[in-house]
Amino acid sequence: MSARALAALAAAALMTGCAALPPAPAGGWEAYRARAAALRAWTLEGRVAVRRGAEGWSARLRWRETPAGWTLELRDPLGRRALRLRADGEGALLEAGGRREWAPDAGALLAHHAGLPVPVAALAWWVRGLPAPGARHELALGPGGRPARLAQQGWTVRYLAYAEPAPGLVLPRRLELERGALRVRLVVDRWLPEEGARTG
Repeated sequence: MSARALAALAAAALMTGCAALPPAPAGGWEAYRARAAALRAWTLEGRVAVRRGAEGWSARLRWRETPAGWTLELRDPLGRRALRLRADGEGALLEAGGRREWAPDAGALLAHHAGLPVPVAALAWWVRGLPAPGARHELALGPGGRPARLAQQGWTVRYLAYAEPAPGLVLPRRLELERGALRVRLVVDRWLPEEGARTG
């Protein structure tokens, strides 16, 4: 499915409500980083809006991450699935519009079919408020040692709100990603840490 077709399906704007800031974890950034990094399997449900200049689209999303791989689904505002992308260590499979396409690079599939050229492997870290391993980064911290701004791989990620999906586990609830003219807004409606998915 092309970015234009996906944009036609997804016309609703993101709603960004206010919420109280969860209590800061004891230990500041080091404690935050340890808890977020120890989360190995999770599901994220929310909304994404993508804009480049005058063009853009928005959709609902569901992202499930496990040590073995991940699955990302995008749906239009009525809940109809527009795109599913599944990836593991061997490559990625995209399903959209009754078609299936395999490629070794999940990011290339997402960029081509949804107009979203984000580094997916890094994004799995960024959505938890963590820099991706193995690449230089700049990190600015906010209240309680939580990330406020992260710059990595040419992207700037701003963390605007947080949630506490489980006792002692604080994760980003609202993010904005920017690279050049491309803007991505992500609102997390629900973080679902999987039972036994935290290590350490």
